[in-house]
Amino acid sequence: MEFLNLVKYQKQLAQDRDDDADILSAFVALGGHKDLTGHVERDQLVSTIKVDFGLPINIEKMIDELDEDGSGEIEWGEFKQLFHNPTPLPEF
Repeated sequence: MEFLNLVKYQKQLAQDRDDDADILSAFVALGGHKDLTGHVERDQLVSTIKVDFGLPINIEKMIDELDEDGSGEIEWGEFKQLFHNPTPLPEF
């Protein structure tokens, strides 16, 4: 049983690393930097989510909850949190 738990744990760690790599790629594509500096502009992110991807989520509300300093600039930590804890999508 301990071996199975260890295997599950290792699989989850690998998945988390893959998720972080995907999130970092999105961060960079939207204006951030690979070294985790820089930021994504709120308007760019909203446009990408709503217009480019056509997702029916309230991304503005999600950003408001995460943008602690109210700058309208989503730094790496905020960006990562946004996609690690997404609001459930509505049922279609």
